[in-house]
Amino acid sequence: MRVQSVTSLMKPGESAGAFWRSLVQRLARPVWLVLFTFTVVIFFASLPLYYERLTTLCTRANGCTEMQLRAATANALASVGISLHAYGVFHIVLALILNVLSWLLAYLIFWRRSPSWLTFVVSLMLAQIYTFQAIDTLRPVYPALNLPINFIGFFTGSAVPLLFYAFPNGRFVPRFTRWLALAWIVLMFSDNFLMGTRWHISNFGWLEPFFGLFFVTFAAAQLYRYRYVASGVERQQTKWVVFGFLVGVAMMMFFNVLLILEPPELRGGSLLSLAKELGDSFFAFLLTVSLGVAILRYRLWDIDVLIRRTLVYTTLVTVLLLIYFGSVVLLQSFFRTLTGQDSDLAIALSTLMIAALFAPLLRRVRTFIDQRFYRRKYDAARTVAAFAATLRYEVELDNLTAELLRAIEDTVAPSHLSLWLRYPEK
Repeated sequence: MRVQSVTSLMKPGESAGAFWRSLVQRLARPVWLVLFTFTVVIFFASLPLYYERLTTLCTRANGCTEMQLRAATANALASVGISLHAYGVFHIVLALILNVLSWLLAYLIFWRRSPSWLTFVVSLMLAQIYTFQAIDTLRPVYPALNLPINFIGFFTGSAVPLLFYAFPNGRFVPRFTRWLALAWIVLMFSDNFLMGTRWHISNFGWLEPFFGLFFVTFAAAQLYRYRYVASGVERQQTKWVVFGFLVGVAMMMFFNVLLILEPPELRGGSLLSLAKELGDSFFAFLLTVSLGVAILRYRLWDIDVLIRRTLVYTTLVTVLLLIYFGSVVLLQSFFRTLTGQDSDLAIALSTLMIAALFAPLLRRVRTFIDQRFYRRKYDAARTVAAFAATLRYEVELDNLTAELLRAIEDTVAPSHLSLWLRYPEK
């Protein structure tokens, strides 16, 4: 059997670098398909064990797995008519919906775009990101699967800095961020493959503050790229990711404010914590969808309008929540001082106050957001409104011409401006 050399496989006039790049591109699709198929198969194989974990109460003081209930929480769910069986079925259905949609999105991204290392990483990350909770249940039953499960955790974790430092064109900006990405990948390798050894990340507590610094560099890299490097198309793609991130953060803030401000006796066990976990899942999925839209159809909607409305209503809801819970606490303290007990009147008065404040607060928040983040559009809108008011009363052609030219200059700011008037024929 004769083995062909690499040079014999090269086309005439083809360089070695071009040959290897072509070979990697040809191998990318089958490798991606094998990893994608393995992820899907192992996920469905883990569903029975995942359901068993969801419907088994945790009795340990510490170390309960995510989504596993304690007796107090299970009793709180039962009091509102939700059994352990219903809880388990709900999470199985939720996992199926999230994974199927993510798989479709990953398939579209990888197979509709030209193969590149960034599309390979992002699409495979989307294919695996929602499977880990379920497939983690296979560890104690099938120890032989520890290595591929660790690989999935390592890959999805390592893809995070690659996404933020290199999105959307696959080039690291600034260039030194490639070394930060390498450092993060080393940490993910320690976390997933060196468990039980002296080199596991848990043995280096002094590294914890650096994780926060990493997230700061993620945001800083995207901001730097958007301001100094990105083209118009790339900026639109970045805006989609920002939109998904803002909506998700708004939901997380909503539940966190509720958890902090609501009195413990009103939480119904830890039902609110469960709602927060669902909100976190929605946040992750919304971010993946916005990422997919950014790659596939970044001009699908007017993203600037969506981002503006998200900022406005996120700020509005946060302020109203703070006012509502602050007023409830103050009024309950007032009634407790007068009567010695809480009163439902405090909640009613706070609700009426929120209803009365909604419209004026909305106007003020919208004006604040426009002035801080959309100043150019805000000034243009004011100029157009002033010109419209002038049209109602001004009848002199020369004055109207001057006002029209001034409005165009202030809103569009052209390099040259002329106005031709057609006089009526005699």
